[in-house]
Amino acid sequence: MIEGWIRRTFPTLQSIYDRAPYPLQNLLTTMRGCVLARVRYQKRFWEHLDELVRRERYSPGEMEAYQEAQLRELVAYGYENVPFYRNAFLTANLSPDDIRTVDDLKKLPVLSRETVRANWQSLVSRAVPKEERIHVFTSGTTGAGLSVIWEKQALVLNWAFRARQRRWAKVNPREWRLTFLGSRVVPATRERPPFWRTNWFEKQIFMSIFHLSETYMPSYVAFLKEHEGRPMEGFPSVLSILSDFMMRERECIPMKAIFTDGEPLYPDVRAKIESAFSSKVYDTYGMTEWVGLIQGCERGNFHLISDFGILEILDEANHPVPPGREGDFVWTGFVNRGMPLLRYRIGDRGIWLEDQRCACGRPFPLVHPTVTREGDCVFAPDGRILSPRAISPLVRRKSFRVCQFIQETTDSLTVRIVPGNGRTEKDAEDVRRALRAVVGDSIQLSVQWAERPIQHLNGKIPIVISNLGKGNEREVPHR
Repeated sequence: MIEGWIRRTFPTLQSIYDRAPYPLQNLLTTMRGCVLARVRYQKRFWEHLDELVRRERYSPGEMEAYQEAQLRELVAYGYENVPFYRNAFLTANLSPDDIRTVDDLKKLPVLSRETVRANWQSLVSRAVPKEERIHVFTSGTTGAGLSVIWEKQALVLNWAFRARQRRWAKVNPREWRLTFLGSRVVPATRERPPFWRTNWFEKQIFMSIFHLSETYMPSYVAFLKEHEGRPMEGFPSVLSILSDFMMRERECIPMKAIFTDGEPLYPDVRAKIESAFSSKVYDTYGMTEWVGLIQGCERGNFHLISDFGILEILDEANHPVPPGREGDFVWTGFVNRGMPLLRYRIGDRGIWLEDQRCACGRPFPLVHPTVTREGDCVFAPDGRILSPRAISPLVRRKSFRVCQFIQETTDSLTVRIVPGNGRTEKDAEDVRRALRAVVGDSIQLSVQWAERPIQHLNGKIPIVISNLGKGNEREVPHR
């Protein structure tokens, strides 16, 4: 399909795009938007959205029945079409009929991220034709790449789940929006506005996250004022940088709603963004593997989206933890049949809330992610502040077990690599070259090889660690 071709040839297309004049970049952005919109907003999308809205009115019992029906269908599908699961069932002397309820999942082994990385090809469904597959990569929370196969139709369903949350904020799926996510829509070397490009077909304005500096920030604020009252989406760290500037300058630009994704949203960051933009923040926890979804409602609570997948929160012995106690997120996803994952320990942690009441009235349990993707910002010598999400795409498709970026001074940056299998030296040089294109020529870059990653005390392995103006008290060797 066209979208798959775009993903495969993206590095070449990006080089051509960067050299194109501004009007042509808008045209190219719109052309890609046309491709995505044809997939996202086909007839099936609106049917999915109607179904999802109806399920919001389910009682807890009806939602539980729906989950278990989906689970039985998924298990039968995996047994028939996914070699990994056929072998796992035979090894455990199980049949699909042995998995009837959520409680029966404990009969299956828990999948680690390393197991998925090593066996991803046997986890791909044979029922999905090659032309209906999309091969994507996630850099994960540690810079260690993982191959994921999406079924084409899963794109439509996943987008419908996102659209349902937007309806909570009274935002129409086809409404104009401002986007502060990871697309490199403006070359990092550009030194004057505009630092944004327009996707006319999807009614979307992409804002560059690679030009956030004191020098350029007034241009961003002026542009946002022209688009006051529109929905806005972005990484929390990016919107936090923008909010800091606005609050220092005593600026407030009301927006219709703010949707955050891709990073932890801490309470102080939420409060800062809501103050700067006089709007509620609707956060989302998701992942490239499409096994689970947690979404924030208008009351500021985090809901497990039960019709997206099943969440178990387990201790180290794979026993369920009680409400209020932190454990590992273990997911079983309903959405993506291209590479279905059952009992996948993703590496994030969280808790079930003891008080499960939410005034929004939706039939989704309350859960709180406590340890997810995190990292500091990178400070470029020219004053730009780069979100960790501007850096993490650089390590996709690489062979490292872990890749981290360590900054000690504003004019130096170290790429710290824990080797995996494959062409490590070449991959390291590719990352260094790509990093140079993002941070500029005036910064000193070095590569450091390590046996273990650096790990925070909370257990997370961040992709960016900045030691500018602080000690290393948060960091401990990874065991």
